[in-house]
Amino acid sequence: MASNTIILNWQDNSNNEDGFKIYKSTDGVNFGASIATIGAGITTYAATNIIDGQNYWFRVTAYNGVGESAYVQAGPLSCMWNHYRYLFRQPRSSREIL
Repeated sequence: MASNTIILNWQDNSNNEDGFKIYKSTDGVNFGASIATIGAGITTYAATNIIDGQNYWFRVTAYNGVGESAYVQAGPLSCMWNHYRYLFRQPRSSREIL
């Protein structure tokens, strides 16, 4: 894992997706276009280019030919440089991607 990476994991609860789309925001409101599209059955994504001390929110949706599912959201997530290693923290108020 690169030092500026956040790893997202989720549970695949569908059996008809073509894949998953990942969205990222720095304010928890404005997500814009997806930052990644990954294949069906994959349940991990490494978000790179993470800036120290910056909060990030992520959304994951499953998609197929009909459209996208409702999203699950995690955040705020951030990382801080501390004694030559990264510490990942997630406030108690955030939701875990399941």
